[in-house]
Amino acid sequence: PRLADLPPITRKLCINNRVTTQPTELRLVGSISLASHSRNTMSTFRRLAFSLAFGLLGYVIGLFGGIGLVSLLSSNQHDRSIEAAMTGAFFVGPFTALLFAAVSFIRTK
Repeated sequence: PRLADLPPITRKLCINNRVTTQPTELRLVGSISLASHSRNTMSTFRRLAFSLAFGLLGYVIGLFGGIGLVSLLSSNQHDRSIEAAMTGAFFVGPFTALLFAAVSFIRTK
């Protein structure tokens, strides 16, 4: 039977023009395919874990990089150390963390 001929109550998948009840792989138009649920879930968790780890690494690099840059380039004479710490912790650190996390999420497969 064709997929359009099936009643809406039956929950079956059409795989390669065959009706089946096992959702192992669903092929759509052309070469697009949706793999099984467990493989996608593990891949997503793995990507998120790598993104979190690289985001943390990016924060640490941005924190110390921001402190170093502000210490070298700031003309503030009174509280340069406070300015460097706050800029590193609240601006450069989070920015590099987001950058590292986004790049690692895109590049991890």
